[in-house]
Amino acid sequence: MPELRSWLDTLAAAQPQTDGRRITHFTDRDAELAAVDAGLPGMTPLTTLGVIAVRGDAALAFLHGQLSADLRAMTSGQTVLTAWCSPKGRVVFLLRVVVTDDGFRLLLPLDQIAACVKRLRLFVLRAAVEIEDRSAAEGVLLLRGLAANASLPETLCSGGTPELCWCVGSLRDIGEAWPTFAIAPCGEDAAALDAIRRGLPVLDHSLADEFLPQELNLDYLAGVSFEKGCYPGQEIVARVRFRGTVKRRLARLSGDPGTPAASGSRVCGVGSEQAVGTVLDCVRIADESVELLAVLRVDAEAIYLAGSPGSLLRRQPLPEPSATP
Repeated sequence: MPELRSWLDTLAAAQPQTDGRRITHFTDRDAELAAVDAGLPGMTPLTTLGVIAVRGDAALAFLHGQLSADLRAMTSGQTVLTAWCSPKGRVVFLLRVVVTDDGFRLLLPLDQIAACVKRLRLFVLRAAVEIEDRSAAEGVLLLRGLAANASLPETLCSGGTPELCWCVGSLRDIGEAWPTFAIAPCGEDAAALDAIRRGLPVLDHSLADEFLPQELNLDYLAGVSFEKGCYPGQEIVARVRFRGTVKRRLARLSGDPGTPAASGSRVCGVGSEQAVGTVLDCVRIADESVELLAVLRVDAEAIYLAGSPGSLLRRQPLPEPSATP
């Protein structure tokens, strides 16, 4: 595709460095991580995300009945991190919804796109809804720290705030917009560190159907509603809210285990090899230091990554509920 080649050529001019799967950084990884520390602007091509377009007269009603968030009050330019759940109330797909003028864009990892499209189409029946995988034609830019009065190209769909904004558009339009932003490029390591500090979880396909929405803090992020009508798994999710307690929650941790932890790695308690948590994402910030998000037992205290019992992990603060788009 000429649009894809043009977009790749545009990125190549910025000297991207990859790990074979994603753009980890551009010319200076340490400087990009330091920019996150300093709260400086950055723009990241999210090359590991795919795009699903949901359009049609019944698109809102359809998605409102499938996802855990309440989409009815959202308007074009808004976004929410939400879930499609199994009948057990566990999150199968953790996805970002961007409301556009012509419907919705769903953003989630590329390796989950086909399964998500297939699952959603099972429930369309005769509804006036079109569900299309747009991953080969559309890309995603994450913009951090825009000026409050910044205007985005009309060719791009966007959702979020000047502080954190997801832009979706054709590869040609993304490529043309890239050099117009007066923002330093940064790789997905910096974007992941920023997401960890904001408490924005990611969910690897290997962890599908493992966690309740509340365990991923989606109730703190407006990603799950307890007032809306039915959606897959709604009864279980509501029962935990009204009749039970959430024994595991999203936690931000830091430590010096020597090597980053892969998604799905265990977090253990001192004196026992029993798992008390599961790593969702992890970023190396120095030679020995990492920061990570994990789903962790709320009563867990002295903890370490499995395989690194000599290096304790420390809990770090997360933003106040609903403080992050």
